[in-house]
Amino acid sequence: MSRTLQGVLIQLVALSFFVAMDALLKLLVATYAVPQLMFIRFVAHTLFVLVALRLISGHVPWRSRAPWLQTIRSALLAIANGALAVALIHVPLADATAVIFAAPALTVAAAA
Repeated sequence: MSRTLQGVLIQLVALSFFVAMDALLKLLVATYAVPQLMFIRFVAHTLFVLVALRLISGHVPWRSRAPWLQTIRSALLAIANGALAVALIHVPLADATAVIFAAPALTVAAAA
């Protein structure tokens, strides 16, 4: 299998996971509070990344060359995920997913 095809397949798997994650979130926001879901989501992702880094590299790098920028980036990610969860309460999943996947194209268009 060519490297290009491998890359395409990996991207499709990643997108499938994003869609499944958003669909599960849509079901959960009907029962649980958004801050509670965001907390669990970030704790689970952090633990997953720490285990993956430990298995792949043998250690977990804790130092950042730009801690303030990393903190701002993390806060923006948390706000974006919280906004998505709140949006899923009011918007059908297909519409929210379409906006999410269109975001990179909208970013390029706004930057031009």
